[in-house]
Amino acid sequence: MIEYRQPEEKQILLHYANFIQDADIVAILNNGEIKNAVQARQLASFFWKMVDLTVEDADQGKVIAEQTNLESWCEEILQTLRYHFIETGYMPVWEDESDKAD
Repeated sequence: MIEYRQPEEKQILLHYANFIQDADIVAILNNGEIKNAVQARQLASFFWKMVDLTVEDADQGKVIAEQTNLESWCEEILQTLRYHFIETGYMPVWEDESDKAD
C-alpha cells in the first residue's frame, strides 16, 4: 500500500488526477498500490505531469485541496511515491519516467 505520511498528499494527487480526468490514476490511488509495470509507468508519468500543473497553479495563487505551498507538497509526495516504487520493485520505471521529465 502507498503509505502517505500526511492525508493531504493523497488529496492533492486525487485533485490532479480528477482534474486531468485520468480514471486509471484515480483507480491506482484509490486502490493504494501499484499492481504491475503498466500502472507503475502510468503513476510515475502522472506525477511529473502533476508537478508541471502545480507550478502553473502556484504561479496563479490557486489553493489546491486547501493547500497553497504546492512545491513543498510535491516534495513530500515525491518521497512517498519513490518509497512505494522501491518497495514494489518498480524503481527502474520511476527513474525512467523521471529522466523523461527533465
